[in-house]
Amino acid sequence: MFQRQRKCVGARSVRRSLSGTYFVKVLPNYSNLSGAYRVRVLPQSGLGLVQDANGEPNDTMYLAQPQILGQVRTASIAPRDPAYNTRDADIDYYSISTIAGRSYTITSSDLAGTLVGSGVMRVFDSAHTNISTSGSCAFTSGTCNTITFTSSLGGTYFIQFRPNYSDQSGTYKLCARVTGQTCSNPPPATVSGYNPLDPVRLLDTRSGLGAAKAPVYGASSVSVQVAGRGGVPSSGVAAVVLNVTAVGPSSSGFVTAWPSGRSRPTASNLNYLAGRVIANQAIVRPGSDGKVTLYTSATTHLLVDVLGYYPTAGGKYVPASPTRIVDTRTGTGAAKATVAGGATLRFKVAGMAGVPSTAKAVALNVTTIGPAAAGYATVWPSGVSKPNASNVNFERGQNIAGFVVVKIGADGYVNFSPSAGANVAVDVAGYFPSTSDLTGITPSRLLDTRTGTGSVGGGQTIAVRVVGVGGVPATNVKAVSLNITAVAPAANGFVTVWPQGTRPTASTVNYTAGRTIANSIVAKVGTDGYVRIYTSARTQIIVDVSAYITR
Repeated sequence: MFQRQRKCVGARSVRRSLSGTYFVKVLPNYSNLSGAYRVRVLPQSGLGLVQDANGEPNDTMYLAQPQILGQVRTASIAPRDPAYNTRDADIDYYSISTIAGRSYTITSSDLAGTLVGSGVMRVFDSAHTNISTSGSCAFTSGTCNTITFTSSLGGTYFIQFRPNYSDQSGTYKLCARVTGQTCSNPPPATVSGYNPLDPVRLLDTRSGLGAAKAPVYGASSVSVQVAGRGGVPSSGVAAVVLNVTAVGPSSSGFVTAWPSGRSRPTASNLNYLAGRVIANQAIVRPGSDGKVTLYTSATTHLLVDVLGYYPTAGGKYVPASPTRIVDTRTGTGAAKATVAGGATLRFKVAGMAGVPSTAKAVALNVTTIGPAAAGYATVWPSGVSKPNASNVNFERGQNIAGFVVVKIGADGYVNFSPSAGANVAVDVAGYFPSTSDLTGITPSRLLDTRTGTGSVGGGQTIAVRVVGVGGVPATNVKAVSLNITAVAPAANGFVTVWPQGTRPTASTVNYTAGRTIANSIVAKVGTDGYVRIYTSARTQIIVDVSAYITR
């Protein structure tokens, strides 16, 4: 959009058909003309480009800020930039994760500046249909307007807050909650150490949350804003803990996650099969722009949930650019040979990929490749007996990755053992120094419903004690590293793990009927020392613990 004396003199509308770099050419009508001009690119709703000149990131539904249920957010409507003769005011969008059939209430309050006596809210469902609009706020303090609605579709819903007129600006407060729940101010940020969060969805390409409402094409990438969203601070973040899910890929392939602005590493975080839904955890350093980039080798929808973060202050976790230290197909870090079923591969991690000899635990992505039969693999510290635990569950011939936080043995090595012959690739994601608040332990089984209470019914939630058991202290624990396995589920579905309270719209393990699969999670512990586990279909559930994080 061209500007002369703040008047638009030329505009073009272009619909993007291909991803990648586009070019804008500006030229005068006559060869003897010269002078300065300004160019501005404005997106249509849903395309996700930043609309306002001051760089606010949530002017479109595509870049909606995740709103934590029950927490009060203080936000602002920015003044319209006088450099441009646009008619639009600043608009804010927020996203909430909903469960079909549940009632939710949205309130705005405490308007200030020229917003006083203004301010309208709208709610859009996961199909982007406006389902409710509030009246204008007429109060200077206290609750201004309220919308209560029932989620009929489930999934991600969107909240829009906008002033009545384009020249209005100021601050306001907003709260979204399950109807009947109270609102509270967000907890103060921890200055050092791991900060566990209730799971919040940052990306869902099925609904257009955080990216275009479309699958990510094969051999292409999508960047996800993580800083400043879902409880993650806008700056000072060393690493974020994410759960990445591929939904319905067009063919077998993999996903790689890495800091935005850097070259893609030769590593994978998630391996998938055509048509399946599968998830894996990743700890990733955000780029300087606060984003994480995801590459997919095949076309697929992608979901990203944030589980917590490590701040740069304190140095409790040191992220690394993903680096491969073992690949038995090529002889990297181990013999060039398949690891036999029941055999143990001992590989060095201390002194590798930047991991110092003083590190007490390491974050690894372990991929089993072409196993000879269905089974599982266990990863544990060198120097101790193999535990009754699993980290990766696989099918015959399936390449599948599992994220593992494992204590480093006294000799600087870690062990890997598959139940069936397989190749293995190991990538280092980062390490926990001797001063870290994380303590790795020999993996221990906390729950196995096959030998205890029996399978968990579809739509049911169980509470599992995670402190005072399995080598985890009874007090002063804020998070635990768990491996969750769904065994022989009755139907396709998912498992969600969270501390307590309302179940979030997030997934930890995604499963296919009859197939056993696992995923890890650094889970926030409830105030009662338990975590909650929900399954959408009947399944057996196994829970192993490999580390804990103290307050």
